[in-house]
Amino acid sequence: RKQREWPLAVKYAAKYTEQTLYFKLLGVKRGTSWSLECLRLAYSAICEINAELDAVPIEEMRERPDIVIATSENEAKKLGKQFSSQIKVFELKDEEQRFDDTDDLQGPRVAVGGTFDRLHAGHRLLLAATAFTATERIYIGIAGDALLKNKEHKHLLQSFDERVQAVLNFMHRATAVPIEISALLDPRKPPKAATDASIDRLVVSHETLPGAEKLATMRRQNGIVEPLHFITVGLIDDPLSSYTTTSSSSSSSDNNNNNSTTTHQTNKLSSTAIRARLVEKMQHEEEEKRREREGK
Repeated sequence: RKQREWPLAVKYAAKYTEQTLYFKLLGVKRGTSWSLECLRLAYSAICEINAELDAVPIEEMRERPDIVIATSENEAKKLGKQFSSQIKVFELKDEEQRFDDTDDLQGPRVAVGGTFDRLHAGHRLLLAATAFTATERIYIGIAGDALLKNKEHKHLLQSFDERVQAVLNFMHRATAVPIEISALLDPRKPPKAATDASIDRLVVSHETLPGAEKLATMRRQNGIVEPLHFITVGLIDDPLSSYTTTSSSSSSSDNNNNNSTTTHQTNKLSSTAIRARLVEKMQHEEEEKRREREGK
């Protein structure tokens, strides 16, 4: 059943969460387009409270939660018997809409890639979608430190080991499927999904779809005839600001060298915007300290 108000219950739960929010999508079949849309709606709601909140979709609770959010009095009674936790009720109107949950996006071996710096709701959506669609093995490519030297506010980037640990910490709670991590070190070297024919699905966002199409071309050039299916998830809007990003790219050949710079404004939640806000916060704090010293 699809209820229009249920993302508000997730947002309500996020307000009470200091450390980790576990949520379960009741009546939703994993690996369908609708399940991925539910994930997007959930993380969009959570992002309005805290974009970096540790929010994990689960099948079953493995430990007793401090607070349980119920969406009806009847559900509250059931949960009260199951958990000796504080129960809060967020009553939902019983509004139903038809939706299609008959498609099946699941596959045995699914890949996803990214930087995963300062894990936020957008990253968690990508990883959760991967957890929902992989049945045998998950491959995660994470950009190595050398590839990030041109990132804005690079001094605030987490190390490769920190980013790997954050990804594994999330995934081990979201799925029991085995996970293989690889470092993306050389932009000229094809990623694993471009050389391993057993990988048949790639989770991407609308923003990274062009790169996925290039990867599919690389597979064909490597003699892989098995198709690579794209599982595309939506983007998470950043509720705090519109951030201007500048990116530089270069290409070279035997005859020429070309460099280009592109500036664009986006509302998409991004690690770059999060680092920019950290810089602003540190500058503000430093200014406050300077004023205090001058006041003395």
